[in-house]
Amino acid sequence: MISLRSISSSAVASIYSVWFVVIITIWAELTPGLKIFLANITGHHWVSKGVLMAVVYAVFFVVYSSTNKNPQNADVQKYIRCLNWCAVAGAVVLTAFFIWHS
Repeated sequence: MISLRSISSSAVASIYSVWFVVIITIWAELTPGLKIFLANITGHHWVSKGVLMAVVYAVFFVVYSSTNKNPQNADVQKYIRCLNWCAVAGAVVLTAFFIWHS
């Protein structure tokens, strides 16, 4: 059975991952050198962003899982609601950026 600690750790790690991708995407679009650097890592900048996002997720999952030993059900619900809002907000930010940037 999946524990509340795993669920809350996954939600928190996902929140950090969402904002990491939003920030690095905008940053790479505004800084050609960063986009080239990312492309040189794996062959394409989007693949590198995905790999780095997985690393961010794993790091925050482990850190949060080891520091939050006994989350409550209300905490988990709060993290999941926050993750949902962050995903929507991140999509809006990226959409607005690409509309403005095009």
